[in-house]
Order: sequence, then structure tokens, then C-alpha cells
Amino acid sequence: MSIEDLVAEFIERRERGELQSVDSFVAEYPDGGEELRDALRRLEEAEGLFPERPGDLPERIGDYRVLGEIGRGGMGRVLRVEHVELPGEPRALKLLNPVSEVSGRHLERFRREAEALSGIEHPGIVRVFEFGVASGSSYLVMELVEGESLAERLAAAREHGALDLPGAGDEAQRAARMIAALARAVAAAHAAGVLHRDIKPHNVLLRSDGSPVLADFGLVHRPDEPTLTQTGDVLGTPQYMSPEQARGERLDERADVFGLGAVLYELLTLAPPRPGTDSWSVLSAARSRPVEALRRRDAAVTGELRPVLYRALAFARDHRYASAAELADDLEAFSDGGPVRARSASPGERVAELWMVRSREILIAAVAVPAAALLLVLSPLAGDAGGDLELAEGVRAALTAWVDEDEAGAAESAAALLAIAPDDPTALFLADWCAGEVPESSADAALQRLIEAEAALREEGFDAARPLFKEAEKLAPEALLPKLLLGLAAFDAGETFQATTALSAAVIELPESSVIHGRLAGALYESERFVDAEIHYEAAVRLAPEDKDAWMRLSKTRYHLNDYEGGVAAAERAVELAAVEDDWDRARYGALLDAVGRPEEAQRILRATLERVPDSPKTSFFLAHSLDRDHRVAEARDQYQHALDLDPNFVDALMCLAWICSGNAGEGCEPCTAEYERHPELEDHAAAVEYVLRALRIDRGVGDRVVPTIVLMGGRMEDVTPVVELLEELKDEAEENFEQIGRLEWALRKLR
Repeated sequence: MSIEDLVAEFIERRERGELQSVDSFVAEYPDGGEELRDALRRLEEAEGLFPERPGDLPERIGDYRVLGEIGRGGMGRVLRVEHVELPGEPRALKLLNPVSEVSGRHLERFRREAEALSGIEHPGIVRVFEFGVASGSSYLVMELVEGESLAERLAAAREHGALDLPGAGDEAQRAARMIAALARAVAAAHAAGVLHRDIKPHNVLLRSDGSPVLADFGLVHRPDEPTLTQTGDVLGTPQYMSPEQARGERLDERADVFGLGAVLYELLTLAPPRPGTDSWSVLSAARSRPVEALRRRDAAVTGELRPVLYRALAFARDHRYASAAELADDLEAFSDGGPVRARSASPGERVAELWMVRSREILIAAVAVPAAALLLVLSPLAGDAGGDLELAEGVRAALTAWVDEDEAGAAESAAALLAIAPDDPTALFLADWCAGEVPESSADAALQRLIEAEAALREEGFDAARPLFKEAEKLAPEALLPKLLLGLAAFDAGETFQATTALSAAVIELPESSVIHGRLAGALYESERFVDAEIHYEAAVRLAPEDKDAWMRLSKTRYHLNDYEGGVAAAERAVELAAVEDDWDRARYGALLDAVGRPEEAQRILRATLERVPDSPKTSFFLAHSLDRDHRVAEARDQYQHALDLDPNFVDALMCLAWICSGNAGEGCEPCTAEYERHPELEDHAAAVEYVLRALRIDRGVGDRVVPTIVLMGGRMEDVTPVVELLEELKDEAEENFEQIGRLEWALRKLR
């Protein structure tokens, strides 16, 4: 959990009366150390602006007179204000807590909300009037909607058993009319190029006449901009989140369509589509399972509304409404008593969605079910268990053996395939292929394109072969072979996106191939999709438990997921199989041992590795980090410096050296304090500033580690003037990278 997440948890738990002091909270999270304690101290300083008693609120913020407090949360507070020149016209001022800006991400979300809403005028979207900074905190001035949230209305309904919604008609018609109004507002946002990404009852306010207003565009996203997520970080609320958003994929308008459908579902059932309080469990369900069919939750809902909900909440986004406007059309038709255009899922769509769900279950279980049995469960042609099914099973057996380099199994499967279909083009093609021969031609158009693609791949490379592979896919969209060969070729060429797409399709049909799982995992790893990479590496080692390289790759993946114990377990299995022969693997293994509190073993391995490869900056850094954690600060400094000598642009080494030279490493730690007393030369504030400047020139405030660390060090550097000057220079040079600008502005406010 990050420092900012811990601070937010501290605020929420303190407001619930669960905490007595900062010390008691820090004791629960010792890994946070002085960084957490310092963040909480700064929180208390910031909250001095807004003491607990309402009468102690500041009289003004900027040009706004404070009238009272509306609410508060982990990121900040919402106040009732009025402009000094417009008395009697109350507005809402959202004030961002300075501590929430620690990485710049919250400030960037704030900026995006202001920019997005200021350009949209729609009665169903909260208007924004101004964005500014006062007393070191960013604020947003918005239209004040005098009314409760839809979440509050639903909470009352759950208590009393009936939902009070405005308008004519029965409860389902009134719910449909409300979501139709929201869908029109969302369509207006989409027309302005803005996705909301967090549509839920808490973000829907109700005016005095009961009409809904969509608020809190803090996760707003423009399709042409990068997301604000870090590795493994998913923004949004899992109970209402689309499957593709839960998986961290690129989003389009259909993600918000799903959110609208999720709110409608709750209006009809008084329960969210994915109930639960464990965010990880709910997020996992969002990624892998469709929403429970409405007929199982509320059989009284009329049949006309069920296909509308299916089209809004479809697990496969291609089966959803293409736009919020289309959803609004159907909901308005239903609420007026007319027919809707949506239809229930077709058999093919049901199979496709079942495929998506079942294939993930298969991957996690490492697929012990025979391919033929899967076909009987999942294929639209399951009623025909004759020759076609036998041929399909033979193709899968032959390809699995061929991909996994099982020459005997491939030859046997190919012979069996020819016995089943001696004249079938695919059988003839695979018989040659499994025998190690490249077919020269085929009467089948798709196979002919594959032959040409393989020739182009050998002679000219992947770029020349790609269009031929694609053409083969178009000619035989249901066939396995084009996807498989394209995926393998893309992986070898380092085309990770293409490899991921093609191999994801291939692994569904070859679930017992350890190689396909491993290649797909490798592509996912390169794309930093570590959670999914771990699933496939686990499948690979389960299917091929003697694959030493797969065990080591699984170890590296778990390292990135901060699962150090699991990483060590996988690495030790690789050691048993004599896999850790590569020096980089040894270094990573040493780093894992250090992370799980085994410094002596870690340092022994890292020193031995450095003797073989003394020019490895990463290995030197790992050793330095282990020595640093072991309170051997002087030795750590020398190793950090060695890493920096090898790689002058090694930002992490620069910041660690700056931290040591600033004296921070000895603060609050008795063994480290003793080390500083033995080596007074360690504390060198001029050197600390120079290291910081070098790191900042390389990082430029783009990364999320350098600037926050500089701010934490600020109080220990004797002269921060050069750092402030460089921050100002970098801010002036930044071009429309609002996250970078926000991070730099936040640092300047803290250091001045």
C-alpha cells in the first residue's frame, strides 16, 4: 500500500473513531517508517486550515467566503461558499488536501475534472466555475446541487423497502427514466471527448425536483491521453466497473455504458451488481465473471427491460450498446411504454461470453480438462460429435505437441490426424509441419497465405509477414493455426501487443501447451501486465514442472507484484533445477532474498555475482540496497556510488546517495545513527543537493518517485534554492503534461 493510500486510510479510520494517535497507526504499518510518520505530520499541519469545529473554518478561500462544510473524505473537503462579489449565490468548493497531492496524480485528476467540466454545458452534469490554489491547497468551485445523492436515496430504500423516484409509471419505468437522463448527460460528455470512468450512485446528485446530475469527474479520461494508472493500479469502483476497466485495458464509451447499466441494476434490485466489501475479490469478479442475470435477482422485472440490461452490462463490450445515446433511446422507449430495440443474447453471444469466462477459469486451474470435453461444453456445434469434432481434437493434439517440441507426440498426432482425414488440407499441412517440413503450397487459400507468411518471415522479417498472417486470419476467422503462427512470430519479433492478442486467442484452444502459456506470459510481462502474466506462468510451470526458465520468470513476475515470498519460492525451485545460471537471474534472486529478510544469503549471492560481472550497475544497486537495509550505511554508499559510476543516469542510485548524504538514513534508527557517528563524512549536504539536481535533470518530474522523495528530504537539505530553481525551470518547459506540471507545482509549494 502506498503512502498516500495509508494517509487516506488514516483519515477515514480516525473519522470513524477507530484510532487514538499517529503512533498507534504507524505501529500497524512499520514498513511505512518515517516516511509515513512525516506524511501524517504534514497532514496535521494542512488540517490546521480546517479545524474540526465548524465555527473555526477560515473566513475566505481566495475570492470565496466560506459559509460552512458540506462533507469530507480522504482526498479533501467540500465547503459551501459564495463569491464575495456574488452574495446570495452559494456554490460548492472542493478543496484537495495537500497530502493527497504527494505524487501529483490527485492534483492531475483535479485538473482534468476542471478542464473537462468547464467545457460542457448540460443540465445533467455539474458545472465548474473555477480552479485555483489557496494556502497551498488546490480547489475547484462548482455548481451547488441542493439535494441528496442517489446512494443516500438507495440506502433509505434498503432500510424501508421501497425506492422513491420521481415521475409516472411503475418503479422500473421511473428507474429507466432516471438512467435515461443520466445517459443523455454521459452522451454529452462523450461528445466532448470525455469518459467519466466512475459512474456510481455516490456520484449522482438529485436536484430538488428529483432530476439526476452526474458529478465527480475526478477519474475523467480523454481517449488520446494516457491513463493515470500505475502498474497494477486500477482506478474506479469495482462494484460498478466494466470488465475491461478492471483488467486495466484501454477504454472507450462502452465502459461508461456499463456503469450506467450497473446503476440501473441497483435501482431495480436495491443491491449493486457485484456486492461485497473486499475490493480485491470484487475486482477479481469484475475481471472474470459477468453480472448475475437479473431474473435470478428480481423475477418481477418486466421482460422488456431485461434485454436492455443485458446490452448495457454485457461482459464482452462488443455486445454492449455502442453509445450512451443508444442506451438512452431504449430506456426512454421502455419508460414510455413502447418497444425497445435491444434483444436478448443470441446463442453465439452466450457461447462467446461463456468462452471468455470459462477460458479464464481454465487458465487458473491449469486446464486438466481434455480439449474434446471443452468443445462439447462450449462449441456452438456441440450437437455434432462426429468427424468435425474428431478432426478438431486431432488438430489441437498435433499443435500442442508441435509447439511444446514433443517430436514423438507430434509425429503420432499427425499420423492419427491423417488417419481421420487423409485428404483434409489442414491435416496434410500439419503432417508436413510436425515432421519438420515446410509445406510448399496448399489448395486452401488460408493455408496458402500461411505458407507465404512463413516464407516472408524467413526472408524479410515480421513486418513483411504480418499482412499475410492477417489475411489468413480473415480467410479463416475461426481457425486456430493463423492465430497461433501469428502470435509466435510476433513474440519472437518483440511485438508484444500483437503477440498478446494472438496468443490470448490461441491459448484458449491449446490450454495444455506450457509453451503457449509461457510465451503469452512473456508478452504480458513485457507489457507490465504482471497479474495476468503470473496466471500464465503458473499454468506453464504446472504443465511443465521441470521448466527451470519458467520458474525463474515466475519469480521475476512475483517480484514486480511485491510478492517477495512467492518470488523466493519460485526462484528456489529454479535453483533446484539448476536454472539460476544467468548472472542477472542470480542478482534478482539475491534481491528477492533481501526483500524477505534474508540479508546474509542475499549479500553472499550478490557479491559472488559481482565478482563474475563487476560491471553490472543493477547488481551493485541490489547489494547496496541490502547493505543499506542492514544498517551498513558506509558500505552501502560505496556500492551505490559504484552503480552510479557504471551508469551515470541511474536515478535510483542518485536518490539513494542523496538520501544518505542528507542524513535521512540515520534518523530514528540507532544502528544507522551509530554508523554516522563512526563515519561523519557520510553527511554531506552539498553532495546531497548535487545528487538531487542530477536525478531531477534526468527524471524531469515525469516519474512518481524522484519529486516526492525530494520533498521528503527538503527539511534535511541546508539550501534548497538550486532545487527550487530547477523545479521552476522544468515546470516552465513542461508541455501539457498535467501530471508532471502538478507534481512540480506541489513540490515547489512544499520547498519554498
